[in-house]
Amino acid sequence: MAYPKIGNMAPAFSLKNQDGKKVALKDFKGESNVLLYFYPRASTPGCTTQAGALRDNKAKLAKHDCVVLGVSPDSQERLQNFIAKQSLNFDLLSDEDHKITQKYGAWGDKPSGKEGLLRTSYLIGKDGRLKAVLEKFKTTDHHQRVLDLLADLAAGNLPAEVKKAPAKAKAAAAAKPEKEPRNLPEIGSVPPAFTLSNHDGIPISLKDYLGKKNVLIYFYPKALTQGCTVQSIGLRDTIKRIEKLDTVVLGISPDPRKKLQKFIDKEKLNFDLLSDEDHEVAEKYGCWGMKQFMGRHYLGLIRTSFIVGKDGTLKVILDKFKTRTHHYDVLEALGSL
Repeated sequence: MAYPKIGNMAPAFSLKNQDGKKVALKDFKGESNVLLYFYPRASTPGCTTQAGALRDNKAKLAKHDCVVLGVSPDSQERLQNFIAKQSLNFDLLSDEDHKITQKYGAWGDKPSGKEGLLRTSYLIGKDGRLKAVLEKFKTTDHHQRVLDLLADLAAGNLPAEVKKAPAKAKAAAAAKPEKEPRNLPEIGSVPPAFTLSNHDGIPISLKDYLGKKNVLIYFYPKALTQGCTVQSIGLRDTIKRIEKLDTVVLGISPDPRKKLQKFIDKEKLNFDLLSDEDHEVAEKYGCWGMKQFMGRHYLGLIRTSFIVGKDGTLKVILDKFKTRTHHYDVLEALGSL
């Protein structure tokens, strides 16, 4: 299948929905992410399972500012019947001549040897660019794959933009800020000491745990954002397993205490969050530096986790992970201490 290139603008389209109303991709640009899923035929078992799961998870998708558009070669009448029978809560678009399906590379030879629609899903960002393609999935877990991709998108783990620099810009490229080497503490060394106030204003020091507990220190950019919420919830839900490994969790961000308290209350977090508003501790740990997003360079907190042993020395550094699986990485690292 010849897909549109990830990072490029998704092919434009305008198709009629089940009510005969035209729906265009451009309608959502700047406002919503779009899940565009191509399915073979309305009211068939696999397509019903896939659509029903998206229906039941609409609230979760909406939290990621994501609208759902289903595309098939079905007639408007068949789409109406499908929506009515399954109580679907999103638009289905009719592509009877499968022109749009072909544009997206979702039309071709099926395993049976016959030509037809190939079940494929595309995640399109608010900027109108293609972020991800799903082609190998079970209809029963398609919705979870989509939610995982949206979490990655929120965390900045999916492509943001692809640009071809004009010839005149090549000379200016050298002027772009370069990533400076990070001054991370060395494994086996005693990491920088710190005392910071937690969400309740109580001072917490690293030395408080010396000889008593391992300490997971995870630096995250901003409370209440989607990626940081996914990461923190993963730790919340596995806290008992972490505690069985004689470990406490300390989250550090540049947020003020009031925002940390809101984060704790909203997500029912069961560990301390510390406020490092002047990012002094983040700098000591090499977690403050040049970042890039949507072509913009800026200074900010670089998501990193450290595990400090009971003996006060640094055992593990985690700096390449997905927020949704960070807690698994932590458990694996703790298990190998």
